Amino acid sequence: MYKAALLACMLLFGLGTLSTANDTTDEKASVFQAVKAFDKSIKEDAFVYKMAALSSENSCLSPMVYLTAGSGYCGTGGCTVLMFGCAKEGYRLLGATSVAFPPVYIAKSVTSGYHDIKVHVKNKDLALLKFDGRHYPSNASTAPKSTQTPDDTLLMDEGFVFP
Repeated sequence: MYKAALLACMLLFGLGTLSTANDTTDEKASVFQAVKAFDKSIKEDAFVYKMAALSSENSCLSPMVYLTAGSGYCGTGGCTVLMFGCAKEGYRLLGATSVAFPPVYIAKSVTSGYHDIKVHVKNKDLALLKFDGRHYPSNASTAPKSTQTPDDTLLMDEGFVFP
């Protein structure tokens, strides 16, 4: 009951997420198609994702993708996170941010119509990723530092990304 109430509150405030990467076959196929548009070489088992309402203007759920080992987008500094927005057909890439570690948070704060995102960087600080009107930053280690706040919504933790 607590999870249902929490999900209802998150959806009300536009920060809702769906539960797992295996929610529906159609959803996973459309997310995989978006990932393949980013890089055709990425295999279906080289990423995890959660759906989130990143836009402050609508409640459309779009994927946030964490590329995992085997994707070619991980190194000692972390992995790449892909942020997508809703498009008329499928999703459009809003950003590909490298050197990020979980947990990944969606902030209540909004910049240029999209929620700010917080990811961990190698030194365990949180980096604040702000949408600049075109995309999110490409490197988390060069983004401004931040702190976790009670308003942040946990999207992906270490257990989700690295089961």
